[in-house]
Amino acid sequence: MVPPPPASSGPIHLYPGVGAPELQSRSGDCGRQGTCSVYAPTFWGGSRWQSLPSSTSAPLALLSLTMPVASAYSPTLFTKVNEGLTDEAILLNTTGEQRADRGVFDGLRMGIRRKGNVIYYTAYAVEPRPFQGSWHLTETLWTGPIDAEVVLDKGKAWLLQRRPDHSANLIDLFEIPQGPVLCLAGLIIDTDGKWAGPPEIALSPDLFVNKVRMGPDYKAHVARVLNTCKTQS
Repeated sequence: MVPPPPASSGPIHLYPGVGAPELQSRSGDCGRQGTCSVYAPTFWGGSRWQSLPSSTSAPLALLSLTMPVASAYSPTLFTKVNEGLTDEAILLNTTGEQRADRGVFDGLRMGIRRKGNVIYYTAYAVEPRPFQGSWHLTETLWTGPIDAEVVLDKGKAWLLQRRPDHSANLIDLFEIPQGPVLCLAGLIIDTDGKWAGPPEIALSPDLFVNKVRMGPDYKAHVARVLNTCKTQS
């Protein structure tokens, strides 16, 4: 799902809805007209931002998943999506964002565990114009820290990325196709998980390093990811 910017121009968050989470934007008190909106289906098909009635607005957004705090290999670094029901779980690591702050093509790293298998993804913010903290990646593209979070709700894991123009990307992490690259507006997800290495490296926030190394491998990786999305656009 790729919602456009909301009319209220407030930040987009996921809130509890009826049977599924809702994308809502709040720029003030929802009791005042025009300050809150919800991305909802329309009568004639499709979806758009609509005014959010104060009577139906939940007070708090859904909880998001943050980076684990353990420092060595441990299966407990994964957060279960359905406690006690299945083995589906998510690992989030924000070290890549710190590297992006320093001008390295890096991103938000996630581990996706399902039916005994673990796949590692890296999400990159790539925009056609500069944004806060970005740096020039190519002549026409900028990259930098990704404004995103993982939200767990009713057995689902959603990646919510907020873009500089106030639009958003909402991705069901358990339904990402194996690409090896998923290309979206303002967002690239590298689904080639072969680089993660043994569990003691892949699961440790201290050691969970990017597959990219500065030098020829780094440049080749950037070119492969960008060329893949260029041919799919």
